[in-house]
Amino acid sequence: MGGTRQPGKKETPGCRLIAAARARPGHADPMPADVVSDMPGNHRSSRLPRSSHCVTEPARTASIRERPPVLVADAFALSTHRGVTHLSPHAWGRCVSASSLWRFTMSTTSNEKSYFDLHTSGIGYIQRAREVPVRGGRRAQPFLACTIAALVGSAKDPSYRYFDVKVSGAEAKKLVERYIGVDDPKQRPLVRFRLGDLWGDAYIRDKGEHKGQAAASLKARLLKAEPLDRAELASIKQHELITRGIGYLSRPKDVSPKDGDPFLSCCVAALAGPVGEPEYRYFDTIVATPEAEHLVRRCVQAIEGDRKVLIAFRLNDMKIDPYIRTKGERAGEPGASLESTLVHIGLIKIDGTQVYPTSQTQAEAPQAEDAPAPEAEVAAETAADQPVEPAEREPAGEVEEQEPALAASF
Repeated sequence: MGGTRQPGKKETPGCRLIAAARARPGHADPMPADVVSDMPGNHRSSRLPRSSHCVTEPARTASIRERPPVLVADAFALSTHRGVTHLSPHAWGRCVSASSLWRFTMSTTSNEKSYFDLHTSGIGYIQRAREVPVRGGRRAQPFLACTIAALVGSAKDPSYRYFDVKVSGAEAKKLVERYIGVDDPKQRPLVRFRLGDLWGDAYIRDKGEHKGQAAASLKARLLKAEPLDRAELASIKQHELITRGIGYLSRPKDVSPKDGDPFLSCCVAALAGPVGEPEYRYFDTIVATPEAEHLVRRCVQAIEGDRKVLIAFRLNDMKIDPYIRTKGERAGEPGASLESTLVHIGLIKIDGTQVYPTSQTQAEAPQAEDAPAPEAEVAAETAADQPVEPAEREPAGEVEEQEPALAASF
């Protein structure tokens, strides 16, 4: 049973496996692709191109090289039934272990994060629960929508931020469906919510006393909504509306208003959507904490040098400011700016090199619970219930959506 095929004798997968192993005793050369493809349970191997003669991907060959005994079979591992030679169950078990390891390596690679998450969380009321019809013929399915009135500021005199959302999370749908048609403010449920894929929808009012003026609404997907007893509001002193994500830092600027205290502002271009083709969500922010201000100022020189400064950020509060475009091809069209305060920076990378926190800082202090992980860990987290999809619009409010620019590769 050598490396050549004997004429007139049927070659079985077991024979080919043994031939491949004995043809390379003690060598770490990669196995022929057709031999590997015959390993039991290795259903992924059918995707290998038959024109290639060996498995060249390092992860695959490494997983095979580390276990040379798995590739060796002897006479005691063989049995003959009806003239056909088979590997014994013990030998097959070792081969299955090798193929299982290979599949585990591939699935680990294929399960890496494929979306950038941009999440907003807080406490608020669910109102205007409704089913929204969709144009597009008989196959078009209505979707569940509602408005989240998020609480912001002092618990004694809170403000509201309204988000028009499509309900995406399975458990959130069960909750919201129960309140379709409920208009009584006293019956509106108080929830702890999480939104995904925040964006601003700008339009021009077509009726009323403000007809012809620019307006805008905050839109997102409702991922989670957990009922909250109203009695718990008594224990809250300050309502926060937190947005977490990663994005590029730009335009740091010291501002000195005539009727207020000076402050530092900057723009955060948050990444959202598929990793291979992400979109930007632009936030005009005021740097609200001394720690965040110190870190932003450290990045000024890199930004002025046209270097890419990537940060993991946390924003508090969210507003939208509508306007009419006055320049460019889209002059006269409505636009909107997302405005917030930058309260925390958990990670800084300049041109792909992590500069904050340093390895020494990480060793001395444990990572805060809400501090975003480094790039590899951020890419591995699964924080959305469903893949990001464009938010559908209600027919009554259909206006042309501003096309977000594509982000640079992460």
